[in-house]
Amino acid sequence: MAGVLGLCHAALLSDGRVLIVGQGDHEQAEIYNPKTGTFSSLGALPYPSWLPTVSPLKDGRALVTAPAIGDYAPGTGGLAAELFDPKMDGLVSIGAIHFRSAYTATTLSDSSVLLAGGVIDNTYLNSAIVYCP
Repeated sequence: MAGVLGLCHAALLSDGRVLIVGQGDHEQAEIYNPKTGTFSSLGALPYPSWLPTVSPLKDGRALVTAPAIGDYAPGTGGLAAELFDPKMDGLVSIGAIHFRSAYTATTLSDSSVLLAGGVIDNTYLNSAIVYCP
């Protein structure tokens, strides 16, 4: 991969491209186009995070969520959310959803995204939240 460092999460977009988000101090987002075999950078996310998720939506967009590392993302509650919009070919910040890490993100049939489980302050969660675009 071109600029993605560390572990990454990827999702197939409705137009056939792949959105890839890395993690860590140099978190990058990229688009891979299998038709041309090329990567294009969407740039760095606003702050370092751990275990980002990428969830494709029915309308062609994708939800990217990422728990912030340390004291980053003040005022966001610790979990940043961004939307990838293929019309703009870029990420748009939509603020915070809820603080948790090590959660799963699943796109549901109505294009909402279920964020389930996770950890807060070393306590395992048995709860879920739903993002509705």
